Amino acid sequence: MIAFIDRRFPSQGSSRRFAPFVILIALGSCGPRQEPPPSPYSSVVAPIEFSVAQIEFSNPSTLPNDANFIDRRRSNELAEQATELLQQRLRAGGGEGLARVELRQASMIERPRPTQSGIQGFFTREASSEIDADLQVVITIVDALGLEQAFAEINVGRTRPILEGTNTVGRDADARITTYGVLNQLDEALEQAVAENLQPYVLGF
Repeated sequence: MIAFIDRRFPSQGSSRRFAPFVILIALGSCGPRQEPPPSPYSSVVAPIEFSVAQIEFSNPSTLPNDANFIDRRRSNELAEQATELLQQRLRAGGGEGLARVELRQASMIERPRPTQSGIQGFFTREASSEIDADLQVVITIVDALGLEQAFAEINVGRTRPILEGTNTVGRDADARITTYGVLNQLDEALEQAVAENLQPYVLGF
């Protein structure tokens, strides 16, 4: 990042008075504190095979009425990647009945945070907002007669602070980092939830 200083300032003392403003402008255009992942999340763990004839995936998740279009776009992207991960991790290995996999919540909402006021707040770059990402997945085993036999519920979430003055590109990068992190949590939580609740219906687990 390059900050341009006007050489027309009349004296060194005058330049010093403007230096904090140059620093503030430079900081204000910064992006996220780390680079986002280069590609969508992909699991490196072997799929979980259920002893069922098929798996039904659905996304009945909804968002708050006051969610803006950016929240909706990010939440839709999170839902799409979460569904792709679930389809990658959960397979039908053969048998009777089915497994229903419902994505009941997939939200990524950016909310404001209180910041310092006065002169101290003016020269302090702190988090002015945060991204809250939440996923809820319910897996239900249904027998050949349509009766529910067992279920597992997975809830994961992640919050990432957004530094004051982060531009649009930087905020979207922070959102991608948050997406990657919460999908990694879901990937790990699937193993534990299935082992604790659905092990009798898993092949070779």
